[in-house]
Amino acid sequence: MKHIFFCIITVLFIFQVNAQNKEKCESLAAKLLSENSYVKQITKDWDKKIKENGGTGYGIQFYGTEKNIYQLVLVQHYPDRDYNSNWFTIDVKNKSAYEENMADPLYNKPLIINDKDWNKLKKCNQ
Repeated sequence: MKHIFFCIITVLFIFQVNAQNKEKCESLAAKLLSENSYVKQITKDWDKKIKENGGTGYGIQFYGTEKNIYQLVLVQHYPDRDYNSNWFTIDVKNKSAYEENMADPLYNKPLIINDKDWNKLKKCNQ
């Protein structure tokens, strides 16, 4: 009985550690996106403009996460709805990050992420 209990506790601990690591990696990916010069440029006056239109602000949300791939969206928050405005993908394995063009992927806009940040994401995903 002690062995079964120990196995259950071990499995639960592993799940908890993996969940915390996933959350840590997602947080890092969102931070890198929010600090990206292109994202800063497009969201420069958003806070003011969104509030002038009755909104409360904006943020970054995940809409998909696979191993080494983060899919994020910039969301404008309004009392009656959230407006998804820009979609992004960060692919750690292939070292590619881009704003998605929903009409034609040939027009995806690449994002510049420095090697130091790629290494942080890569270490986080191991």
